[in-house]
Amino acid sequence: QYPNKLIYSEPIYVQREYLYAIAPIETATTEQMIKSKVICTRRGYIYPKLEPYFASLHASRMDSRFELTQFNMLRKKRCDLVMADEYVTGGLLKKMDWEDETYRSTQVVDTANFTIAFHPTLQPEVDIINRHIVALRESGKLEQFILQQQALIGLVTKAQENN
Repeated sequence: QYPNKLIYSEPIYVQREYLYAIAPIETATTEQMIKSKVICTRRGYIYPKLEPYFASLHASRMDSRFELTQFNMLRKKRCDLVMADEYVTGGLLKKMDWEDETYRSTQVVDTANFTIAFHPTLQPEVDIINRHIVALRESGKLEQFILQQQALIGLVTKAQENN
């Protein structure tokens, strides 16, 4: 509720957010893709790249508490698009067997660093965790671990496997 009163770890990875739909999304600017659309969003989330469009009524947001609810609303045509991050969405679509029925925008709409939030009294522990994150990143093990976890839930593409 008060994110400014928390302390955060070093970034673990960059979280990319896309728009998802039940029909192919034409390549266009974000403004063109969302014009006059209802976008399923997460309650309490702030979407810096979309907020100006919501404020100007260029697009509307429909909030829900869970990603599954967002995609159910999309499938029932209660909204036109879903704004969600690629990892959670990839796992959800795979689990629900909706991969062939759901389309993702070709361009990233927004990015955010994935971090872990802590209470300020845990600063000494956060310092230790941050040293480990930096060491893992510098050694290449952090990226390797993330790719292994993605592979476990089927999120690694053939192109990523060949890199």
